[in-house]
Amino acid sequence: MRANRTLTDLPRWAGTAVTGPVLHHLGHRTAPAEGRPWPHVQWMPVAVLAFLPLHAALLPQGDHMIDRAVSSYTATVRTFQQALSRRTGPQRPARTLIAAEEAAELPKAAEEAALMQRRLSTAEPPLVGAATGPAGVPTALATAGRAHFACHGITDVDHPDRSALILHNSDLTDAKAGDLDIDAHPAHPSAYSSAQGNSRLRARMRSG
Repeated sequence: MRANRTLTDLPRWAGTAVTGPVLHHLGHRTAPAEGRPWPHVQWMPVAVLAFLPLHAALLPQGDHMIDRAVSSYTATVRTFQQALSRRTGPQRPARTLIAAEEAAELPKAAEEAALMQRRLSTAEPPLVGAATGPAGVPTALATAGRAHFACHGITDVDHPDRSALILHNSDLTDAKAGDLDIDAHPAHPSAYSSAQGNSRLRARMRSG
């Protein structure tokens, strides 16, 4: 019961303390009128806020963040600045990267990747298992217009730049991603266990 109450209270707190004031300041106080473009809010949460689904926050008026604006997340200011600079430059083709790690704990990851390929109507085959290794994903990200990951994720509170998506024999950390010339937007991670401590999950994945 306490856990359920916490899950209910957190989105309400996030809407009252974080997303609500931001939307009010930006002037997004109601849902966009039909036919009007949706506003886009880019979040860069830090510390414990990084654990909260700000895009699903419950606003004081009773609606949710997703009813007012489209949310995206960025890990660093530099990454955000790079994305802004590209909006006025030549656009990359909308090639889609879909990557899934094969692991005993993720028996449906490859199936999810295949489903996303069908849903997105992309001709690019998903990178699955060994194909997501040290060279596979970074190389594919360099030419991708959007990306979807089905894998484990880890959050390192003490060293946020070490937070990562766990791929085959490699971790795509925030630090590594920040060094890449990435223009994948939006990037959708189905990052299971991303709220777990990093050492236990990484050791379990490597031993399995």
